[in-house]
Amino acid sequence: MTASVAHNPRASRALGLLAAAVIAAIYITVALWVQIPKDTGTFSDEWTYAMMATSLAKDGDLVYREAEVISSIERRISIACSRSRLQAQAAVLRACFSSLG
Repeated sequence: MTASVAHNPRASRALGLLAAAVIAAIYITVALWVQIPKDTGTFSDEWTYAMMATSLAKDGDLVYREAEVISSIERRISIACSRSRLQAQAAVLRACFSSLG
């Protein structure tokens, strides 16, 4: 930094605001550029946290019992199946409407 900026609080503040704006612009650009998949199911260790939350909510402990694991898997499979059914129905409706127009 030059001596004039170091002794001038107004210039120093303007330089700080400019740096913050540049950093914010970089973060916003990266956030808008990154493509996040919409329907990926669980990713990485999300399954662990979901099971912990489910176990705490149902019986107040972090012990995974066989019934809890099986019901969680069944619930996730039913959600995935209903999503795929909805997507298939939406594709049929799109095909019907496109043939009308």
